[in-house]
Amino acid sequence: MMTKSTIHQLPDSVEAHPGGEDRSVLGGTAWKWLWRRRAAWPAFVISAVTHLLFIALAAVLIVGRAAGDGHGPGFSGPVEMAVISEADLASLGADTSLGALPAIPDAPERDDQLPEIGDASPGDAVASDAAAISDLGSLAGGGELSAGGGLGLGGAGGGGTSFFGVEATGRRFAFLVDVSSSMDGKRMSLLQSELNKAVQRMDNGTEFLIVAFASDKQILGDKAEWREATESGKRWVKAQVGLLSPNGGTEPSPGFKVIFSVRPRPDAIYFMTDGEFHESVAADVAEMNAKLRVPIHCICLGSSDGEALMKRIADMSRGTYRFVPER
Repeated sequence: MMTKSTIHQLPDSVEAHPGGEDRSVLGGTAWKWLWRRRAAWPAFVISAVTHLLFIALAAVLIVGRAAGDGHGPGFSGPVEMAVISEADLASLGADTSLGALPAIPDAPERDDQLPEIGDASPGDAVASDAAAISDLGSLAGGGELSAGGGLGLGGAGGGGTSFFGVEATGRRFAFLVDVSSSMDGKRMSLLQSELNKAVQRMDNGTEFLIVAFASDKQILGDKAEWREATESGKRWVKAQVGLLSPNGGTEPSPGFKVIFSVRPRPDAIYFMTDGEFHESVAADVAEMNAKLRVPIHCICLGSSDGEALMKRIADMSRGTYRFVPER
């Protein structure tokens, strides 16, 4: 019968007698475990070496096939490396067969400088701006670009004329002239002469419209349309203005209505009279010209009786005013 003390001493007996034949059941189990543990190491090493050999062999086969089976560039011989000596390297650095690169010239220095700020006073700047605006106003007889009229209707530019010394530029000019009874004599002769000269000064392609007024309107040629200032047109004007004769009162509003209704609109209007007219005319003209904004150049001939209204019409339309004394 196994005692308690015998069990405690069993490991010592196993180690003291590893080859003994008289082993207990527990001692034999421990010995088998130790033997199996020791025997497993050689098998593990052999298995690892075998797997590594198979992996290396497979890698050699795959790489060799990729290099020479037609799927890659492939090389039939060993790879050679180029070796260059220091002397050859120095000779390459000294080789000038390619020629020197072209030299880029330096940018020339600019002599111009920003103008220095002088002692100009604010008044000088204002005067300069006013002069520039005045120059712009001289285009189309002092007219301007506007949303109402604009170049789309009148087409300012490209010609010019002068009437009683008042110059204007543009392509289309309308003349509204007084032929009332007070224009008899020298005034009528002067008017006919100035009308003829104004048309004769025009370039080919420039157009004109002449409307006379007294108690009612009188359109030269009887049609409210533009006439071209060709050679034949100029001869026609010379004959037509010779037929004008003074008669009746002074009512310019019907004539203005004709001029403002014609299209394309005029680039400038010449308005001439020798007398007074109703003050409502200025308001009527301003209303008719509100969108077109055509410059109206007003001329008083021989009499300044209507000067106040003429200046008002010129100012509202951004035109000019001139008094012409009787010669």
